[in-house]
Order: sequence, then C-alpha cells, then structure tokens
Amino acid sequence: MTKTADVKDVAANFTHWLKEVAAGHEVVVTENDRPVARVLAAAEEARSLPQPAGQPTTPAPLGLPVFHGHKVLTPHITSAEIAEEMFDRR
Repeated sequence: MTKTADVKDVAANFTHWLKEVAAGHEVVVTENDRPVARVLAAAEEARSLPQPAGQPTTPAPLGLPVFHGHKVLTPHITSAEIAEEMFDRR
C-alpha cells in the first residue's frame, strides 16, 4: 500500500515513517503537493533496480558498485595536517 506524506511531516516523524516502510508500505514524500521522493524497504528497492552487466548482484550501501581486489591509492595524512591546511595553522 502506498502512503503519502509531506516532507515536513516526514522530517518531524521520521521514525514513524520508517516503521511504515518496514511494515511493507511505500511512502511517497511530497513538497508543495508534488512528489519528490519514494521510500521503499531496502530489499524491495534492491529487487527493482536493474543490474548492469558485470556488476555485482548484491547491492552495496548507497547503491554504489563493489569491486574486490582493486587498490585505492590515498595519501597518508594526519588529522593534524588536515587541520593545519584547513585553518592555515603553521
């Protein structure tokens, strides 16, 4: 069953609306009486998304693809160095 709620109501009563979704309802969030989002249970959402060829079939958090065995190069930097750069503390 689809339920409709205004964005302000969803923001004020977020836990209530999450319980509705967990109970199997789809919630259409509106702003100024125009739909702006749909909230579905995670399993339902994953089943309805098309999977591109070569992509994992299990959805990752945020719907981002997961690649295993790839190295990600990141600089080694401390939080103190970040703060120095952000606030020009040298």
